[in-house]
Amino acid sequence: MSQPNDDQPIRFAMYLRYSSEMQNEISLDEQEAACRRWIAARGGRIAGVFKDGAETGWTLNRPGLVEMNRQAAKGAFDALIVWKFDRLARDPTHAMIIKGYLRHQRGLKLFAIEGGSADDDGTIASWLNEQIYAVFAALYSMNLSVDTKRSKYHRALEGKFNGSIAPFGYVLVTEKEASPDRPAGLYIDPRAAVLIRRIFRMYATGEHSDHTIAQWLNQRPYVAQIRKGQKPFSKESVRDILQNRHYTGRVCYAETQYRGTLGEGKRSNRKRKEWFDGRHIPIITDELFEACQDVRRQNTKVRRHPSVVHTYLLQDKVFCARCMGRKPLDIEDANYGKMRAGWLKRLDAGSYRCQARDRGYHPCEQGYVLAEDIDVQVVNVLKNLTIPDGVTERIEAAIAQNVQHEAALEQIAELTERMKRIDVSWENGFLNPEEYIEKRRALQAEIEALRPLAYDNLEESVDLVRNFSIYWDACGKVEDPDVARQQLLDRLVDRVFVYDDVVVGLALYADFSVVLAAPTVFVNHVNGNIQEAVESVTGDLVVARTQSGSDGIYTPFSHPIILTSVYSPHYTVIRIIRNYPVAIAA
Repeated sequence: MSQPNDDQPIRFAMYLRYSSEMQNEISLDEQEAACRRWIAARGGRIAGVFKDGAETGWTLNRPGLVEMNRQAAKGAFDALIVWKFDRLARDPTHAMIIKGYLRHQRGLKLFAIEGGSADDDGTIASWLNEQIYAVFAALYSMNLSVDTKRSKYHRALEGKFNGSIAPFGYVLVTEKEASPDRPAGLYIDPRAAVLIRRIFRMYATGEHSDHTIAQWLNQRPYVAQIRKGQKPFSKESVRDILQNRHYTGRVCYAETQYRGTLGEGKRSNRKRKEWFDGRHIPIITDELFEACQDVRRQNTKVRRHPSVVHTYLLQDKVFCARCMGRKPLDIEDANYGKMRAGWLKRLDAGSYRCQARDRGYHPCEQGYVLAEDIDVQVVNVLKNLTIPDGVTERIEAAIAQNVQHEAALEQIAELTERMKRIDVSWENGFLNPEEYIEKRRALQAEIEALRPLAYDNLEESVDLVRNFSIYWDACGKVEDPDVARQQLLDRLVDRVFVYDDVVVGLALYADFSVVLAAPTVFVNHVNGNIQEAVESVTGDLVVARTQSGSDGIYTPFSHPIILTSVYSPHYTVIRIIRNYPVAIAA
């Protein structure tokens, strides 16, 4: 990563974490405020804020940490500031590896508000100070972990529920909400309990699958009422319900375990649970529960895992345009419309398949599309991108227009608070959809105008666009061409939207809007833009399917649109670039 010039302020990123096991520690807002003051006092500027709420430091499978590393790889910032280094990891070995990786592989300087850093002055004393704080943080966390496990085990022995979210069919009264007449614990929700008994009986007949039961549940008015804005029931969530012994009046304990030496993710506890008689009232009988388990065992099929590992160039980036075009406004689901990569044995080819049906949403007319067809379209788009004249002037103007001092940060915070108040008004029905979207657009435009841009990132974006064909061909000469090309596409492409085997949307990362001279349009939801993109090319699609290009090669359509995207916690920014093939953000 290139280091900043002496006359340029250091670009800082903040990483904030709030532990799931230490609910009395400093909040994310307090951490952020402290980091902002620290940066402002040193004349730096903020280039990114990455957060993990209610996430333990014993695992690395944290969305904010993963995204921070991803942006660091792109050179988005020069230094990282945290409240304490135990925000990165509790285990001293994990912390040492992470800090070493960020310093030596990503070229970052690391600072902590409390605890000191080896980067403070580069002396041995600073380095030793950093290590001592890390060890004490780990000891504290280990003691807390032991106490927490002991407490949870004894709670289970006493028949108390250990979770923070009640199983569907129950209502959880927490210790804070408890009263002498209504102690803490699980209480039956009568209307939901009726549905739970019904689905257990349905499955016990052997005539229903997890999927058909999920569809049945999602059609119940009461389910739609109490789960408004939440993900619908899927076959996976129904499977978990039908294997959950809480419904028989029991509670469980299972020690949390992590995969890999760095805690890459939690291990399943399905086969490690210890069950105890609970204090809550059961919804179903043991006999009905065991009958369902017998049916499941009879339906289980042994599947062989493929011995060949396939690489998909656009894995986790392909989305169904049909689904995105009709996404409900009140659904918060980052994976809505995502198409799963997989191998079709009968065709001996890779594919991307719409998951709407499996995830409990409306049936989708688009089943699967061949991966090669989508890959070719996306690569052709990128190979044919051209950079309009004056790119150097545009970059310099964009950098100059960005305000980089504390006043801008305060203004962003103020505008964000106003946006939250608008969200509350929308949720309480005080604004109609048109008013809500218009107000958010205006505020978002103001916020984005204040956000800092990174000169190095823009220069890299120019290079990627200008020399994409050269890099693509060079990837074909390495030991694993598909992996190399997958990594290349990951530097440019955020999301791809597919409509009946045709790419109708391609989201590039935000910096490309400056490089490609994009006019900017701010919107709150992407579904309207998906619909417009599909409608805008439908006529061309119909004609193109009966014709070939002048060179005799089939062309899907000739005048699609490219968009680039910027993500924020509560909104989406869409930048439209006309006259280039395809792009839309989510």
